[in-house]
Amino acid sequence: FLFNDLGRTIAYYATFISLKNSFLYSKISQFLKCAQKIALGCGKKYLRLDCDASRPRLTAFYRDFGFTQVKSIDLGGYIAARFQIELAVGSSL
Repeated sequence: FLFNDLGRTIAYYATFISLKNSFLYSKISQFLKCAQKIALGCGKKYLRLDCDASRPRLTAFYRDFGFTQVKSIDLGGYIAARFQIELAVGSSL
């Protein structure tokens, strides 16, 4: 698990998100907003995800959405970029 070192109990994880074309970028925004609501409802402080660090458009998309890159991790030839966004309790996502 890519976030074992960051405290799993305080975060909700969106995993295995795959984007193949630009149409899906609009859909992923909807998914991430829904995931934020679920995470808040579960009392979590963060929403976390990872992606292929060699995909600049995807990593820029996550940053533009409000995620912060926490770390990159080398998984033996595959570099995973780890992102998280802090969830504001009481926000109206």
